[in-house]
Amino acid sequence: MAVEPALFQDYDIRELVCIIHELNRKRFYRIEVAPGLFGPMIIRAWGRIGCRVRVKTENFACLADALTAANRLYRTKRKKGYCEVKSIVDEKIAVHPEKVAQVRTRRVGEGEPTLPGFL
Repeated sequence: MAVEPALFQDYDIRELVCIIHELNRKRFYRIEVAPGLFGPMIIRAWGRIGCRVRVKTENFACLADALTAANRLYRTKRKKGYCEVKSIVDEKIAVHPEKVAQVRTRRVGEGEPTLPGFL
């Protein structure tokens, strides 16, 4: 059995989705290795596409530990049926100014943060 090469080699973001129409399953999972105030951290975001986003952060003493944990998490999600989507950071998607204005003027309690739908 071949060992997968480490996907996370430095600070990076990976986005995964699991869409199975027959089961009405539309999930996303986002893994980010980022520099934190007290050392590297992993920021995980997940949920149903178009619904409330859940977020969890984990702090690590060194970058090597954070990368090991991120790669382990990535492999676990791939085994559960998640597929990687093209990174939003790489695409440089243009955002319409009216959409930005709507987000800025939204008041607390009017809606939860959501990830835009993929379909």
